[in-house]
Amino acid sequence: MSDEQLITDVLSAIAWIRRAVTQKVVDLRQDDRLSGLTSDVEVGKTFEVDYPSVIPPGMYTDVVVSAYVDGSIEGAHGVVWSLDLVRRYRVWEIDRDVTLHANEERDDVVEELPHVECHDSRELIAALPSLVDEWLQMPIPAIPAQPRADGVG
Repeated sequence: MSDEQLITDVLSAIAWIRRAVTQKVVDLRQDDRLSGLTSDVEVGKTFEVDYPSVIPPGMYTDVVVSAYVDGSIEGAHGVVWSLDLVRRYRVWEIDRDVTLHANEERDDVVEELPHVECHDSRELIAALPSLVDEWLQMPIPAIPAQPRADGVG
């Protein structure tokens, strides 16, 4: 695979993430418990690339792809599906989770999928469809029981 083809494939994979996130929002609109749904996919450099003297050596990151779907949920504060692809040297680190913000105090319930590393962009491109599907299929965590005002329960 040429470098040009690899670049095209990585950009296509990012576009595919955007389509998958948009479809998740469409699907979630069928859930009457949810409102105010938003989503985004961003590509950027991290702070440490622009300011290397501020961040210790070994922490440099070339690029980050972040995606999320979030909204308000009946009975809790909100819910968010988060995906981060972090390029460190030649390795892609992938973190995926769903966080339920149970209340205004942000007593969060976090369900995480295992951390994944892809050793190059070709490996990332091959793994990404199943990793994103698995992430977006994560269910909303159960809303914890709220203590009653009278202290019972």
